[in-house]
Amino acid sequence: MDTTTIHVLFICVFTFCVSISSSLNSDGLSLLALKAAVTGDPTNSLATWTETDFTPCHWTGIACDSNRRVTSVFLPNRNLTGYLPSELDALLSLRHLSSNLLTGNLPETLSNLTNLGGTLNLSYNHFSGAIPPSYGLFR
Repeated sequence: MDTTTIHVLFICVFTFCVSISSSLNSDGLSLLALKAAVTGDPTNSLATWTETDFTPCHWTGIACDSNRRVTSVFLPNRNLTGYLPSELDALLSLRHLSSNLLTGNLPETLSNLTNLGGTLNLSYNHFSGAIPPSYGLFR
């Protein structure tokens, strides 16, 4: 191989490694699913939620632990409209999405949040339908 080919190959490998290392973590991807499900955000609360970040830990309403895992989503009284996407089941520490204008059915998959260590406050929204029986599994 000539030196030009080696340089091009090096640049391609370097660019690939940088793009992998700067990808948003799984908690951030779950939160972006919530952002996509929100059809109204009159206070611009989710403006800091972008896919270009490595972690959502500095996003509005988000708190994380030392491992950069989301420990709290706190967005009360933001008048968010939309629905809860099933991807939120990956946020093992989801705590608070109350006092908004979220609608629709509660996703069955939220019953996968078995490590809450507290309450999941979804009060004062406009959910419809029955509470899934699996929600009895919350501890």
